[in-house]
Amino acid sequence: MEKNKPLTDISEINFNTLDNILKFFCVYHQKEDVLFLGPPQPVAAVSIDLNGELWLRVEPLSKEIVGIEIEDFQLIFLKNHPELSDAWKAIKVKCRNRKAIESNDNPALKIILSFAQNFVRVNLRLLLPDLLVA
Repeated sequence: MEKNKPLTDISEINFNTLDNILKFFCVYHQKEDVLFLGPPQPVAAVSIDLNGELWLRVEPLSKEIVGIEIEDFQLIFLKNHPELSDAWKAIKVKCRNRKAIESNDNPALKIILSFAQNFVRVNLRLLLPDLLVA
């Protein structure tokens, strides 16, 4: 994988950056029903559709995973993944209205980030069965 060549294929993602997800902040745009998981400062990235449920944000030159965007988070995603409901109830007030919260001392957010990391890992394995996804 050439580091400074723009991302052209999902198989070029730097899978070693899956652990970035566990350090992401959470921001929820209530009006649009969109949950953003990412670094405290936004990073320019391309979006890759994962199973029609979320967008994986990847920085096109480094191929690092720099974010996750989940549209229709409450309307659809939580209904499809009710195991996240309690964790979401615990952090919803803190991360809505475009206020970022971090996972350092927030067990509920850690649950959501761990779920997101596993969801990405599983779906990448399904999309790329011949590649080793850590």
